[in-house]
Amino acid sequence: MKKEKLISYLQDVYQLEIQKRIAYNAIGKIENDMQKQRKDIAFSQQKHKVKNGRRFWIAVWMTPLLVIGFLIFNWIYLYSLSNIPRVESRVMEYSGADLSVLDDSENDTGILLNPSAEEADAFYLRGAKRELERLQNDVKIAGILRACCVLGIGLCIILCLVSLKKKRDEQKIMDAYSIMIRKASQNKLQILEKNHAIMIETGEKITNTLNQIYSLDVIYSKYRYLEACGTFLDYLLSGRAQALEATPGFAGAYTLFEEEKFRGEIRDKLNQILQNQRILIKGQREIMSTLNSIEQGIQRVCNELGNVKDGINKMTQVAEVNSFYNSVIAYNTSVSRRIMENYYF
Repeated sequence: MKKEKLISYLQDVYQLEIQKRIAYNAIGKIENDMQKQRKDIAFSQQKHKVKNGRRFWIAVWMTPLLVIGFLIFNWIYLYSLSNIPRVESRVMEYSGADLSVLDDSENDTGILLNPSAEEADAFYLRGAKRELERLQNDVKIAGILRACCVLGIGLCIILCLVSLKKKRDEQKIMDAYSIMIRKASQNKLQILEKNHAIMIETGEKITNTLNQIYSLDVIYSKYRYLEACGTFLDYLLSGRAQALEATPGFAGAYTLFEEEKFRGEIRDKLNQILQNQRILIKGQREIMSTLNSIEQGIQRVCNELGNVKDGINKMTQVAEVNSFYNSVIAYNTSVSRRIMENYYF
């Protein structure tokens, strides 16, 4: 094969390999996005219950404690209140006694020694008054604490009701959010599935064309991949090689490639080689640019769905995907025609 024809052949192979890399990288990205949308749909279909907050459970636990406290203080209140008339009658019974007679009659322990009838009446009167005062204080304190318990129970009930209402509102928001996620994810999944089908078809067409052009057996099977073909093309364009095999005065592209691969230079294939020839870096930039364009196009259409009502969201394929598909079809058709016309030989 003449050098000019070999360069043309390698250029076609290299461009097809670039298209193949773009197609299958895009397929991988789309499949990852499809998997994410399926996970979002599965997540949105699950029942997500909003849990009660800390305030609700504090109120729930405080309510029975306050009820028990109310019962205790109510018992104290009623007990003290029922005993007041009895103690008041005792006070009335001994009301005529003179308390001053007790001043010199008590010993240090407050106990009467050999009391007279008048001293005994005074002693009972003072005891009855103290008991009456204690019962009246118990009634006041128990009444206040009982009222506090009633107020606390009321506040706990109000807090529980407010918490339950807040929980219901949050549950409605959660349910609406799940529905929104499910609809958005389903819409995005439809778009991704359409574009995935296009990219699969594109990849198959590129693979078929590559199989046709590789079937001419111009390149050994071990070198039929993007980096090797691009490197061979660089060798020929830069004049470092005149053919794939060695020629008088020139090492073959195979030999140069293996030597640089052995030295580790091919590992950074797009750094050293590209200083002399921009075709490889152009190819890599084309891959990244096309991938970014396809990805941004899909994301743009998916974002637009957020502003589209149900029933209007039957979107067609992304323009960038269609553009890539059309360019692949056109280029692959021209390569197939050249193969049929035996253009390379």
